[in-house]
Amino acid sequence: MRRVCLFVERLSLVGWLGMGIMFLALLLALRGSPLFSTETKDNHPRVLFPAYYTLEFTLLGMAAVSGLVRFLAARGNDRCGPATVNATKNGDTQNPLSGGRRRGATVTWVVTLFALGLAVGEYLVVYQPLAAMLGRPPYPQQFQLLHEMSRWINTAILLLTAVGATRSLWCVDVAPGDES
Repeated sequence: MRRVCLFVERLSLVGWLGMGIMFLALLLALRGSPLFSTETKDNHPRVLFPAYYTLEFTLLGMAAVSGLVRFLAARGNDRCGPATVNATKNGDTQNPLSGGRRRGATVTWVVTLFALGLAVGEYLVVYQPLAAMLGRPPYPQQFQLLHEMSRWINTAILLLTAVGATRSLWCVDVAPGDES
């Protein structure tokens, strides 16, 4: 179970990091392209951002749930002992998820959860008011403030996702011979 959760967590975090970077590159290309009218450039968030947020919530949510299951499985091993029994059979008397490994799983999960929380907050507090203002230039001064907030928050989300992805890829969750 832990292996499956680790796989899903890694895939989700790396997937979202790649998609977020690709979206940023696509957005910059669209904004700078002479092929699109000003009206198209002003209304692109109505077309692109719903897909962006759907992918973001789905992938970060999957990573957070997988991380939680991994964390709970690591805590459960301290009590029930199957991993300790398997590890003892292989000559290793330490729990495969003790100490640093459990802390690593916890750090990855907390970082992922924080990124997901920021994403939900950004969507509710920043994107929805911005989307309501789109298509009706001239934009109020609040539009620019919200737009800048969105840039910084989304940058923080991508950085947190990079930290979580790096940490989950670095982590060795299962000791040799552990089949759980």
